[in-house]
Amino acid sequence: MTAAVAFSNPTVPNISDYILFIQQQMGIGPAFLPVDSFWIATTFNVAMEVANDQMNLVSPTLYTLMIYNLAGDRLVNFAQDQPAKTFFQTLRRKLHITAFYGGTVLNASDAGTASSALPPDSFKMLTLQDLQTLKTPWGRTYLAFAMQAGSALVGLS
Repeated sequence: MTAAVAFSNPTVPNISDYILFIQQQMGIGPAFLPVDSFWIATTFNVAMEVANDQMNLVSPTLYTLMIYNLAGDRLVNFAQDQPAKTFFQTLRRKLHITAFYGGTVLNASDAGTASSALPPDSFKMLTLQDLQTLKTPWGRTYLAFAMQAGSALVGLS
């Protein structure tokens, strides 16, 4: 097993470190996503536009990780598979990304079991896009970082 390569600049989001994040943290190799893929630059740029840059004032390192996690979430949601490959299709199916959920579960039960969970108040402010972002581990990590500084830092609203 090889050791992970450190980011060249962990305090400033950049495409080359995002590619490392995709390959090492997300486990998506160049056979499934070439480094010159349209989706890499597009998802990186979308994350840079959507994420609230006020977090950069709090912690440039956390902001960089927020960008990579949000971009990774967008990548999983939107990237198209290479010809004759089904990597993203399979991953989206595994994560139930294409299923619609209009909110978080507050109560569930049947004849033999019952369950109840109280969603945090911050969940009441989530947009449909935020709910979609909750479906991937990278999206949840992004939202966790963004909400550390308060719900106002989640992103565009």
